[in-house]
Amino acid sequence: MTGRFPAHWGIHGHLASHAQNTARDMPNYLDPDSVTITHLLQQSGYAVGHFGKWHLGGGEGAPEPFAYGIDACKINVGNGPMLDFTDVQAGKGRSHSTEVIIDETIGFIQQNQNEPFYVQAWLNDTHAILDPTEEQME
Repeated sequence: MTGRFPAHWGIHGHLASHAQNTARDMPNYLDPDSVTITHLLQQSGYAVGHFGKWHLGGGEGAPEPFAYGIDACKINVGNGPMLDFTDVQAGKGRSHSTEVIIDETIGFIQQNQNEPFYVQAWLNDTHAILDPTEEQME
């Protein structure tokens, strides 16, 4: 989101638990005062949304996505409004999480279709073996 290498911000891996970040001499979250594309677009009058993974920090003291120039969000890792993965946890499969994230993203697009907007959908697919349903395969 900053256009800079993570090492510029002291991030030498991925933002994880406080203990892991401390062991790697890393911060617990991206500095909310850093210039991000979301800040720049919000300041230019865009509605800004983020849905899905939030690997920019979490835990005690970590800012919510709103601190980074985001107007609407639902996340599954970090501090802030959380996505509802009840169906995923009830056995619908991890591939269903993509559907949940995309549905939230489409809702944001529909709400903001008559004005400039920017939306991010960060999916969980990179972390999961995909097990699509027969309907999805069709």
